[in-house]
Amino acid sequence: LFVCVGFVRHETQCIKMLISCIYRFDNPASVAPTPVRQLSYNYLISVNLWLLLFPCDLCCDWTMGTVSLVESFLDPRNIATLISYTVLLLLTYVAVVTENRQQATVIIMVSVC
Repeated sequence: LFVCVGFVRHETQCIKMLISCIYRFDNPASVAPTPVRQLSYNYLISVNLWLLLFPCDLCCDWTMGTVSLVESFLDPRNIATLISYTVLLLLTYVAVVTENRQQATVIIMVSVC
């Protein structure tokens, strides 16, 4: 019984190490330092919006650094992030202040997609 419990515990630890290595390889932003992680995750919003509008750039595998990390605040990709948030906020504002409920519904559906 003790041998079985020890074996299961050893196997569980080995699997945890393997998953940790694979996760770092598949998602480098998750183990990046604090400003790089947040900048990269926010940039992914603009990448996903771009892919939603122009799906010709879709890829079957987005792992292994396909989208490189945003390493600093001076990275030009931050402009795409700011534009994406501005457009989403503007669409939300227009949907809230418009008096035409049908138009507001369409705007909200577009901004949520």
